[in-house]
Amino acid sequence: PVGILLQHGMIKEALVLIFEKIYEDRDFYRQAVKMEGQNSLTEIIEKSIHEILLQILTVKDQEMKTRYPWLDKNMISAYYANSLAYIVILWIRIDMKVPPADMADIYRYVGQHSMEDVLQEFGRISPEEFTI
Repeated sequence: PVGILLQHGMIKEALVLIFEKIYEDRDFYRQAVKMEGQNSLTEIIEKSIHEILLQILTVKDQEMKTRYPWLDKNMISAYYANSLAYIVILWIRIDMKVPPADMADIYRYVGQHSMEDVLQEFGRISPEEFTI
C-alpha cells in the first residue's frame, strides 16, 4: 500500500500509514528495535523503503534530470530510505510518544526545509552567520 500511495504522489498519506502501522504493532516494534547487526530493524526498514523508491524512480527515470550526474536514482532512494528509517527508529526508541500523523508532519517538515531554514527558524543563527 505504501508504494501505491507514493506512486500517486500521496506522500503524507504514505508516511501516516507507515507510522500508524508501526504504532498498531508497537509491542513488536519495541522489541524489534533492540536487535542490532545484520537483519536489524533499521536495515529492514531502509531496504524496504529503498526498494520501493528505487522502483518508482526507475519508472520515472526518463523524467529525471539533474545537474549533478552522480545524483542518481539509487543515491536519492538510499538517502530518503536512510532518513525515514532513522526517524522511525528514533520514534520507536522514544516509545512513540508523538502521534503517527504528527510524525509524518515532522518528517515532511524536515524533508521540505534545508538545514539553513531549520537553523534559522529555531533561532540558532542568523542568515549572515551561516557559511560553509
